Amino acid sequence: MRTIKFHKGECGVDFLLNVLNEMETDYTHQETYHKDFFEILFFKKAKGRLILGQEILSLSDNSIIFISAFQKHTWELDPEHLEFTTLIFQEDFLNDFFSDKLFTYKLLYFYQLSYVPQIIADDTHMSKFLGLLAEIKLELMETQADSVHIIRSLLYYLLQTLNRKYARLNMLPNQKAENNFAYQFKELMEQFIRKKQRVNEYATLMG
Repeated sequence: MRTIKFHKGECGVDFLLNVLNEMETDYTHQETYHKDFFEILFFKKAKGRLILGQEILSLSDNSIIFISAFQKHTWELDPEHLEFTTLIFQEDFLNDFFSDKLFTYKLLYFYQLSYVPQIIADDTHMSKFLGLLAEIKLELMETQADSVHIIRSLLYYLLQTLNRKYARLNMLPNQKAENNFAYQFKELMEQFIRKKQRVNEYATLMG
């Protein structure tokens, strides 16, 4: 199975972070693969499904999908009804960017296998999210001295707004509890996510 890697030079940006659309990346093939980066996809238009690990997610307009690094997935999309923007980033970059080694782990929609990694937004929220992504993309492409601060602010707002929305949807607390097992669980998922997709498998590894 192919692993797609993030190369910032090839992406035309100086960060291990990028914003792409359906014209810049092809998801109409049906290849099974995984990636060494995290991804949040905002589908303004979509028809089809995503096979993500052991789950099958139906896709429709205004779907938001969260994919953790090294999760095996296969897209089955209708190319005639497809419009999306995707945010991609390397975990270590994001954790350093926000000076928190567990920042990505604390986001409820990543590093968990108990809830569906999907939100269906309304038109108002989708337009808001796409507007934020457009601003981030502009700063990435036309970098100025203060761009890093603007990107950090926009990105933090976007990720935390999604986190709050995901928490409400699944009736979860706004943040994962921080305890001695949090970082161990994160490290195990990074190591075994290609082979182990079930919570009980990680519980066994953690003793």
